[in-house]
Amino acid sequence: MQHHGSNHRTAQEFFERVTADRYVISGNGLHGNPHPDALRWLSAARHGEPFEAYLTNRTGVNDLGATLDAFLAEEAQAEPGHVYRFRRDTDLSLTVELTA
Repeated sequence: MQHHGSNHRTAQEFFERVTADRYVISGNGLHGNPHPDALRWLSAARHGEPFEAYLTNRTGVNDLGATLDAFLAEEAQAEPGHVYRFRRDTDLSLTVELTA
């Protein structure tokens, strides 16, 4: 996802036009990224369609953990086919798993 999942550099229309099976979001909460609006736009654009999102951080600065927890709780109920995976705190990198 461009610009660390910011809501300043994208819109729902982008996610409706450019689709993927997997999305990578690199943000640590600084400047509000990934922003809940961007996550909601992605979810709405892919309503009813499965995808995986890989995020570099589950916790971070500016209450990133609380922001993500609130979004993920809503998302689990509304869109069970949308899967969110996080880099483990002990890992230096994020692994995106590809299946055939």
